[in-house]
Amino acid sequence: KFIGICSDIQRRGVVCYMNRKSFRGSIKSGRLSSANREASTINASQFNQMISDSNKKSPLTKMNHLIKVIDIILAIVVSGNIVMSLIENEIYYDETEKYLDALMSVSESKIITRETYRSLEKRTITSKENAIRFINLILVTVLILFTFFHYILTLNKKKKEGILSENDGLVSSGLLPYCLFECFILIWTDPPYINYFITGTMEGYDFAFSLGGLICIICMFKSYLVIRVYTYFSKWTTETAISLCNNWGVNPGVHFAFKAELKYRPFSMLTVIFTAVMVSFGFALRTFEFFAISSGTEYTSMKGNGNDQDSLKDPVNSVWEIILTMTTVGYGDFVPNENYGRFICVIACILGLLLVSVIVVSLAIISEFSDEEKKAYSLLKKLNADNNVILKAAEVISALCILRMRAMGKNSKLSERFVHIMKLKQSISVFKDDFKIATSMSLPLDRT
Repeated sequence: KFIGICSDIQRRGVVCYMNRKSFRGSIKSGRLSSANREASTINASQFNQMISDSNKKSPLTKMNHLIKVIDIILAIVVSGNIVMSLIENEIYYDETEKYLDALMSVSESKIITRETYRSLEKRTITSKENAIRFINLILVTVLILFTFFHYILTLNKKKKEGILSENDGLVSSGLLPYCLFECFILIWTDPPYINYFITGTMEGYDFAFSLGGLICIICMFKSYLVIRVYTYFSKWTTETAISLCNNWGVNPGVHFAFKAELKYRPFSMLTVIFTAVMVSFGFALRTFEFFAISSGTEYTSMKGNGNDQDSLKDPVNSVWEIILTMTTVGYGDFVPNENYGRFICVIACILGLLLVSVIVVSLAIISEFSDEEKKAYSLLKKLNADNNVILKAAEVISALCILRMRAMGKNSKLSERFVHIMKLKQSISVFKDDFKIATSMSLPLDRT
């Protein structure tokens, strides 16, 4: 709407300027009529009205700019929150390994049991871990506040656009459920001074995973804020693109921008998606498999154990396992031991099949000829057939002569005749194909 108003203002301004120029000439020559004066007054008033209307739209433009700034801040803060959560999770695992090594070194029994994992909750959280958790707590508070501001501004924007009335609020407008759902996702963070493990036995393996690790997996979903900011910098959601989409009844949102980018640059988008899925699912698999050890296994050391059941605690091995699963290769060098890790691999396998199918479709689209390329290919194919038909005819005559000479020979064998007959039939078949192409009138002969 704003672009249409600006173009209308520009058109009317040019008309008004040309009218005034002609009116000045009419005034000098004394040929200014009352109708011209009335037209001049109408054009000038309409021009001033359009200017005032555009000034009324300026608060809406400022509001859109403010929403954009808030979303960018949200993306930056949530990126810091995810990075800090990953760093704190690595420190947590390192400190827990040291504590378990010290605990088993003074224990009489070297067998790892479920009670051994429960004793890990007695470890005191270090000051470094608490410092990072307090930082994440501040970042989460900022995310909640700015998310609330985002929806308040969105509500006011809809009121300015006339979509909602002035009496509507977050509840009556239907924005409150979306706001609460986003706040529910963003509120997850590992609380300070809390050390809690979920333990159990599954498929003959004793497992344990920390509350912080599960929360860190949930934090991966917060990256949707970064995807939302992408729409502000995409060429598919510019003001011109929005105006065109509105004319055709298309909503130029995140969904449209994603589909357009996937159509325009498929391999770049697939690379980004594959990398994101690979890293996030690899981290989730490592979280569930980190302390999964067979029941009754004698403890040596959590570091450098070398056993197959402990190999997935290495992040590189976890990502490698997800890659093999998504591509359906499945070497079997690393295997998840409990059902939570297996569930992660099943989801990764399904997503991998979808991504591979999209890659195949993208390759087919890229290799498909345009209309001009089809014409050029047909012309080149016809030209090559014209050149080859003479050579193929010569090959047929040569094969026929050889067969005639072999058949007239006294020492000719039936097997040799059969071989030459088959060569002759093959040469005739190739000649017929090239001759059909060379004499075909259905192929395009010119660009028209």
